[in-house]
Amino acid sequence: MTYDYPTRWVDPGDRSRGADRQDIADAVFAQLTPYNNPTLTNLTAPAGTLTYRYKITGKLLKARFKFKYAAGAAVGTGPVVSLPAALHGSYAIGEDVISTAGLALDAGTETRDAVARVESSSSFQILTFAHANPTAANAGRHQTVSATAPWTWTTNDVISLWLEAELA
Repeated sequence: MTYDYPTRWVDPGDRSRGADRQDIADAVFAQLTPYNNPTLTNLTAPAGTLTYRYKITGKLLKARFKFKYAAGAAVGTGPVVSLPAALHGSYAIGEDVISTAGLALDAGTETRDAVARVESSSSFQILTFAHANPTAANAGRHQTVSATAPWTWTTNDVISLWLEAELA
């Protein structure tokens, strides 16, 4: 058994109650508050393309951000997204990452890890790993997301991030 943040015990092998990863994600997601009007810089997200939900407990922010490219969407160089609350002053701009997990998906053909790097006390910039097939020479390198990086964005491409940070 494992403890599923934030409220229930789940046996990953128990399929009789549908205790699979999607159920777990749905249970957590249902407890988050929608962040309906984030400030987006270099990212155009028409209705239905952006999901951004969060929960603040004390001074801890947990959030889920998902952008799915569709008609009318656009990705510019270095997309920046606002946070629902200000970060603690110990975060260094451009140096710290506030994502606990992240994925960039090229319409099901390629995936890369994605991260949320602190852009200001109230925003993050989206980065992805620079190479789909890391080698010793390029392992761990991140790149700025743009209209053509890590690929040319088309329908159903996704960036999904789970965020966790200490607040001011």
